[in-house]
Amino acid sequence: MTEPTPNEAGDDRTEGSQGAGQAPPTRRPHQDHQDHQDHQDHQDHQDRNDPHLSADPSHLLRHAAETAAELTGRRGLGGHPVAGVAAADFVEARLLSLATREGVVFGDLEFTVPRGGLGVITGPSGSGRSALLLTLAGRMPGWTGALRVGGHDAARESRAVRRISAVARIGSMIDLEPRHTVGEAITERALIDGMSPRAAGQTVHRAARELELRLADDTLVERLPAVDRTILAVLLATVRPAELVIIDDVDRGLDAGQQARVWSVLDALTADHTTVLASTVHPETVPDAARLITLDPVPSS
Repeated sequence: MTEPTPNEAGDDRTEGSQGAGQAPPTRRPHQDHQDHQDHQDHQDHQDRNDPHLSADPSHLLRHAAETAAELTGRRGLGGHPVAGVAAADFVEARLLSLATREGVVFGDLEFTVPRGGLGVITGPSGSGRSALLLTLAGRMPGWTGALRVGGHDAARESRAVRRISAVARIGSMIDLEPRHTVGEAITERALIDGMSPRAAGQTVHRAARELELRLADDTLVERLPAVDRTILAVLLATVRPAELVIIDDVDRGLDAGQQARVWSVLDALTADHTTVLASTVHPETVPDAARLITLDPVPSS
């Protein structure tokens, strides 16, 4: 797993900050800054002492999930308790844009994805699908516009966005290490997410059994069929309960039938009120209930 820590992807942006060569993103009025300052100072202190900033403190998230389970009596994929939350917009993007010195990556996007829904970014290679997923995961600096994820202003609260999200795969930047065994992949993800490797293994293997997927701990990741590698990446993203799961390139190396199997796994997550954001170059394989976000190829300059 090569997921960068939040500091590698850029800290929360403050008034007047911007990515290299970028215009500053849309901001709330200045008076909002003071309202958040005390909370942010406390949060920054916690973050400086957290070696895994991309992961929630597991005991807090687990306590919230267990409390919800007591109220609803429901458990999700892999045995995680889940809450019966009402559908609402989990992702709200307005005039969302990203540009680099090389040009526009994506521009003026406006879309919403409901809580517990499936949002799928479609577009050809080079259209900015991976960059958009990184942005929605709170791991891409320099964007402009307005973006809320899980009720958090992504411009001011990118750490919070990272904590409620779990990335399964994004391009080649965040992916499984092919020379690791399945057991090593589970252990690595558990350490990244601040979870017990034993508990993580139980979560992954329980979910695998539910999906009738055979995963032996001593099998090399590179020896797994492509569809099983993709599903394993998704299951690893559920090691700690998260409100948002993100996976890039659902179609990578898969035929239509195999893609349908992956979509069914992602659909099982949304049934548990987890929001899922995914990408593909094959929109014809996407489930009908998904919210499509279509990216056009960026013209060369």
